[in-house]
Amino acid sequence: MQDIRPINLTPPEYLAQITDSQKREEVTSWVGEFDFMAGNVEFLFDIYVEVFTELRISDTDDVGMQGNEYAIYVNRGHIDYCYALDESVLEAVEDPNVRNIAVLPGFVGRIAFLWSLAHEFFHGARAHNTRIDSEAEKRRHERGDLERALEYDADLCAVVYIYRYLQKRARDARAEGAIPVDLSDSTIRQVAICMLFAALRGLPDASSDAGHPARVNRLVSFVAKLATVGERDEDPIDRNLTLPETRAQAGKILECLCRCEKKYQEIHGKRNGDLFFEMEGFFKKIDMPYLDAWTSMDEEQIRLSDERASLFLAQKSDQAGGLV
Repeated sequence: MQDIRPINLTPPEYLAQITDSQKREEVTSWVGEFDFMAGNVEFLFDIYVEVFTELRISDTDDVGMQGNEYAIYVNRGHIDYCYALDESVLEAVEDPNVRNIAVLPGFVGRIAFLWSLAHEFFHGARAHNTRIDSEAEKRRHERGDLERALEYDADLCAVVYIYRYLQKRARDARAEGAIPVDLSDSTIRQVAICMLFAALRGLPDASSDAGHPARVNRLVSFVAKLATVGERDEDPIDRNLTLPETRAQAGKILECLCRCEKKYQEIHGKRNGDLFFEMEGFFKKIDMPYLDAWTSMDEEQIRLSDERASLFLAQKSDQAGGLV
C-alpha cells in the first residue's frame, strides 16, 4: 500500500525471460487473470471498479506484491514462491474428488498467486491509500492500527473472491467431466482454506513490518470469513456464528486448516514456526486492536468484507462450539 514508482518489466517482457516452457505457459495464464479481475469483481460483487492501468513485474527475489489505485507491482520472487508450492496441501480436504478440480498444472500456485493479486486489487478498488492519508482517519486511529485494518479488509475481500473463483472452477470441472459428482459447498470452502494456508504458510511471520496482521490472526479470520459467507450472494449471512450449521461449518474449516499444518510440519518441521502454538496463544490472549479501526469504517467502505465472525472468534472463542 505504500507509494511506489513504476519500475521494471511489463508482463510480456518478464514472460519472455522465462526459459522453462512449462513454467512460462503456466505463469502466462496466471498473469492473464489480471485482465479479467475487474470484470469478475464487478460481476461477483455488483460494484463498479475503475480498472488499474498497469501490471508490472519487479525484478527482485523478494516475495511480495505492492499496489495502489494505479498499478500492481508483483515481485518476480513472489511468482517463483507460488510456482514452487506443493500440491499435497489438497490432501487436507476430506473429499477425494477434490484432486480432480486441479485440472490445470500448478493449481495451488495459481490460487495462491490469485489471492495475493486480489488482495492488492482490492486495496486500489476500495481506495485504501486515500483513506490512510485522510486527516480524519489519522485523528480517529493510530496509524499502525489503521494500516492493519485496511490490510484486514483487503484480506477478507480477497478471500471471498477466491471462494467464488473456486465455485466456478468446480462447476467447470464438473461440466468437463473431470469430477464424477458435484463438489459440496463444504468441500469448496475446505479447498479455499487450503489454498490460503499455502499462500501464507511458507512466508516468514514478519509481515507486521508491512502493516499486515500476524499470520495466525489472518488465518483465523479466513476461517471465520469462509464459514459465514453465503453460498449464493442472496443467502443471509450469519455474522456472529449463532446458527448451529454455521458453527459446524467453521469447525470443519478449522479442522481442515489444522490438517494443513500437520501435513506442513511432517514435511518442513517447525523451522518456520508452529501454527498450532500460535493458535493456542491467539485464543488465550486476543490481540487484534486494528479491529476497532476496521469496524468503524462506513458501511459502503466495508460492504464487501463486513462479517462479524472474525470478531466473534476473537472475543468469544470459548463459546465457539468446538472450534479450538
